[in-house]
Amino acid sequence: MSTSRDQLRAIVDYVGRVDAAAYNTLIEMQKALDTQLDDSVYRVRTEMADADDELRGHLRFVLAGSISDRIKGAVLLGVGIVFAMAGSVVGTLAS
Repeated sequence: MSTSRDQLRAIVDYVGRVDAAAYNTLIEMQKALDTQLDDSVYRVRTEMADADDELRGHLRFVLAGSISDRIKGAVLLGVGIVFAMAGSVVGTLAS
């Protein structure tokens, strides 16, 4: 009788260890995913900031010119805004 109790206790202990190991593995996977997501968000924000800085530099150059250059700059800015909005809509609909 004692051996079946000992076997049952051993099985319960083993299942508990497997459960704990699976839970720990799941937690580690979640941490790795969170780290990867944070890195991706950081890269996207950095790229967006760089693109904004470049755009601002070009706008400063264009808007510092003549009236015709300013009009061209305003038109290009408007086109850029329209494309950005269209890209946002397409991106939203695609997901």
